[in-house]
Amino acid sequence: MPELSAGTGIIGILQSVKEFAVVWAGDVPSIGPFFKDTPLWGYGIALGLMLFSVLISVFQIITAVHEKTMARVQGSSLGVMREKRRIMSEASSQRRKGNYSRAAELYLSIDEDKEAAEVLEKGGVFAKAGQIYERLGNPDKAIELYEMAGENGLLAEAYKKKGDFRKAADLLLRTGKKILAAECYEKAGASADAAPLFDEAGHTVSAAVHYERSGNLGKAAALFDRAYVEGTSTTQLTSPDRTRQLSEYSLKAGKYYHMAAAFDKAAECFARCKAYEQAGESALAGGDRQRAAEYFTSAKKYERAVQIYREDGNVAKAAETDAERYLSLGDEVNAGKMYAESGDYLKAAELFDTAGEYTLAAEAYAGIQEHQAAAEMFLKAGDEMRAAEAYKNGGAYSSAAQIYSRLGHNKEASELIEMSGEFFAAAVLYRQMGSRDKELAALQKVGPGEPGYADSLLRIAEFFKEEGKHDLAIEKLAAVIDEREPDSSNIDYYYALGTIYEDAKKYGEAVKTYRKVQLIDYGRPGLDERIKACEELAYRQRLSETSEKRASANASANADAAASEAAKRYTIMQEIGRGGMGVVYKAKDNNLDRIIALKLLPKSISENPKMIQRFASEARSAAQLNHPNIVTLFDFQQSAGRSFITMEYVEGMTLKKLANMPNRLPVIQVMKIIFQCCQGLDYAHKRSVIHRDIKPSNIMISKQNVIKIMDFGLAKIMGEESITEAGSVSGTVLYMSPEQLLGRTLDGTTDVYSLGLVLYELLTGVHPFGEGDPAYNQIHTKPKPPKELREDIPEKLNALVLKCLEKDFTKRFPTALHMAMALREIPPK
Repeated sequence: MPELSAGTGIIGILQSVKEFAVVWAGDVPSIGPFFKDTPLWGYGIALGLMLFSVLISVFQIITAVHEKTMARVQGSSLGVMREKRRIMSEASSQRRKGNYSRAAELYLSIDEDKEAAEVLEKGGVFAKAGQIYERLGNPDKAIELYEMAGENGLLAEAYKKKGDFRKAADLLLRTGKKILAAECYEKAGASADAAPLFDEAGHTVSAAVHYERSGNLGKAAALFDRAYVEGTSTTQLTSPDRTRQLSEYSLKAGKYYHMAAAFDKAAECFARCKAYEQAGESALAGGDRQRAAEYFTSAKKYERAVQIYREDGNVAKAAETDAERYLSLGDEVNAGKMYAESGDYLKAAELFDTAGEYTLAAEAYAGIQEHQAAAEMFLKAGDEMRAAEAYKNGGAYSSAAQIYSRLGHNKEASELIEMSGEFFAAAVLYRQMGSRDKELAALQKVGPGEPGYADSLLRIAEFFKEEGKHDLAIEKLAAVIDEREPDSSNIDYYYALGTIYEDAKKYGEAVKTYRKVQLIDYGRPGLDERIKACEELAYRQRLSETSEKRASANASANADAAASEAAKRYTIMQEIGRGGMGVVYKAKDNNLDRIIALKLLPKSISENPKMIQRFASEARSAAQLNHPNIVTLFDFQQSAGRSFITMEYVEGMTLKKLANMPNRLPVIQVMKIIFQCCQGLDYAHKRSVIHRDIKPSNIMISKQNVIKIMDFGLAKIMGEESITEAGSVSGTVLYMSPEQLLGRTLDGTTDVYSLGLVLYELLTGVHPFGEGDPAYNQIHTKPKPPKELREDIPEKLNALVLKCLEKDFTKRFPTALHMAMALREIPPK
């Protein structure tokens, strides 16, 4: 190997390379001369190319190692890295060509977001570019691009992320997103702007809170009020926490209503969550002193309530409230006195009783007509005389009689025993006292099944026998015997019946009855003689009757003539009614050529001269009544042994038929009907005529809607004897007043009671005492308020009906006119 000569610099290096090449290739004839003849610059070029190739190879090796290292770090393959470089290259190419959207897509596909954003911005795709900048954490740049794009929604979101909620809210409101805008206003602290948006969106509580924060207390109050109402309107059960929350809403509503001077609403809101003292303050500020006092009472602020009541002159309420104050202190006596002062005697009595103040309790009970309770309190207090008076006032006559008897007041005792319904015992007392009339009246009231009934009938029969009223005496004894065959228990009644038949000159009946007695009591002293005497008299009586029949034939001819005369005047057209007082016909008065109503009275009246005389007297009085609401009575006549009356004919229907129709009458129509009835009754009462048989079937309504009261034939002339026997009753039990059933003296209030029953039935469709024993119910049972059966009855009308049906006649309307005036004060619905 030849040695290279040393040289310096590039030239030296090139010279050394040439020398080496010539030496290395000198033995090769084909290339030796080439290396020898090649200049130094040629060797320089060759050396440079060689160095460049080496550098390229080294770079490629380093690049390959880098790619492998990066791929290993990033978890991707070498192919992926090369694909990314390819996409970057293509993206750059698309960018240069102006295909910005395509370039951006390519950049985004390899997560080159910044380059993608720049490309999109350059290409005018501002919204998308802004979203990328926002993602890259550059909100300001994003906002700038959103504004350029006009994307208010995206711009608002960007402002929210940046924390500028005010601008975000304005933009959201501009795009119609009101609830989102409201939330942003809320975060921005702009309550005045947020409140109406929450309200419009139905977020009541949020709206209320923001109105509260913004100082708009009137609106805040209204919305808290609405939140309470909405929260309590659900039928679902609420939790205690929810209940407390709703109460807070109501309290806030009340507070802000008060501050806004809406005092009525404030009081209502406070009251419903039981903040009664605050409710009272609001009501007082609003001028509603009555409600304020009530609220203060509920809050147990009695002194303030009492002060208000006294300042307003409401003494009763002041006393009642003071009573509650005393009760809260445990002072029952003073509480009772205050309740008595307020008019609440029942509470007063109960408190006095509890406190042992029995006389005070009794007087309080007496103040509300609770006489039985008053009597018991007087007995506790040891005051028997006042107890007896209380029992008497309360209708507990038996209890009162026992005390009077114990105290030696026999007269009062006997009268009260009778009033208690123990009529036979009363009759015995009256007999001992020698009061014959009172004894008879008491005996007549002893009913079947009551103690002493049979003995009372026997005693009555003796009375009638003594007065020569044999038919009545026979009727009473027949009731005792009750068609039972004679036996040891009733043989004396049969014998007494026989003596009455004998006294009445009904000898044949006397013989039959005595023989029945003889079968049971053959050895009764004087019985045979009585039978023989009656048989002789009966024979003579039959002979006398034969001659009387001849005379009777002539009398019959005269009666037929009278009947013929009546038939000529009146033509019967049809039967229009039938009842206990006879049959009513539609007829024509041929003399006066008019249509009338003709009522044929029962034979029991026609065949009783005394009753005919009384009935004629009452008919004459009734005929004097001339009023639009009373059927006019024309005449009372007799023909062919029958009595009849003629009266005005009314074309229409009875209230009984009207009440039985499927649909109930309107309340206002019922009131108009009863008002007319009151007018008719008031007219009659002022002329001393009471009806005594007011019922739906005795009241007609004409086709012109005019009310006509019928059948004053049973009317009682005030202060005169009635056609009914003393101590008995007439009329229809379902419509009788308690005093009428008890056979007491009557006045116009008995018609008021009966009209109240008619009013009740027209309003409700049912009779208040239609079930059970009507007589017992009329005297003892309180009617169910009609409003419980028909909701549209006004409260005042409900009270009016119950006032008419008071058992004590002194508590009813004193006249039919007072009842009419009360009806007129009830406003129509």
